[in-house]
Amino acid sequence: MALEIHTAAFGEEIHTLATLNVGQMWDRHLGEFLNEWTRVSRQNLPAAEMESHMEAFMRNLSSNHEIDLARKSAGVAYNQGRNAETLTAKDEGLAEFAIRSAILDQATCGPCDLLDNEAFEIDSSEYFANLPPAQCLGGDRCRCFYVVVPGELDIDKAA
Repeated sequence: MALEIHTAAFGEEIHTLATLNVGQMWDRHLGEFLNEWTRVSRQNLPAAEMESHMEAFMRNLSSNHEIDLARKSAGVAYNQGRNAETLTAKDEGLAEFAIRSAILDQATCGPCDLLDNEAFEIDSSEYFANLPPAQCLGGDRCRCFYVVVPGELDIDKAA
């Protein structure tokens, strides 16, 4: 029951982010289509040729933007799901602290490197202020996450 409460809390947020991402994708495609339409329409091509060109243009749009949106959306959903489970563990008395963990490779940004191995009391203002991807220069591309510390573990020994 506790997990259902926490997952419901972020369900609306995930829906809003997905709607915004689809909106961004739509705006990008529409803008590129209209720019190309304007450029090609100046050539006074026959209607069939214009239609063929525009269909080919749309098929050849790069999918990199959509792939990036999918990666960012997956990261947000992953961290929100982990957060719901972490808050549930706190509610059930199973955990009191979470430690921020970074991948620590050449793509780790400075703020994430500094926050790596920092412990936060679950459900505190500091916990939420540093909930990944907070502070990350990569935004929703952040690969950091919280590691939940079981209640019986000494936080000084974990850090």
